Amino acid sequence: TLVRSVIANSGADIRLGADIEPAFGDLHAFLFERVYFNPKAKGEESKVAGLIQGLYAFFTGHPERMPAEYADICGTEGAGRAALDYIAGMTDPYAVQTYTDIYIPKRWEI
Repeated sequence: TLVRSVIANSGADIRLGADIEPAFGDLHAFLFERVYFNPKAKGEESKVAGLIQGLYAFFTGHPERMPAEYADICGTEGAGRAALDYIAGMTDPYAVQTYTDIYIPKRWEI
């Protein structure tokens, strides 16, 4: 609905339709109150930097472990740029799972 409203109402300036703008304002306020500034979410925020740094360190050191589509970026712009693009495209759950797969030891039995 938001995207369609922007497409239908934009010209030289990008804008929402007058009928959608109040709902977007309500959504915006809700997200800031309940998601972005939620104490539970804020409590996890300090962990994110370490997770991203760990993923970046791993993929710059092991660029072959990124999906094949990042090989061209790695070749032309370097492993750092490819790693940044790869990590930026990860969803939160995928980033956490990838970090876990790389750094957290698996249980093993003898």
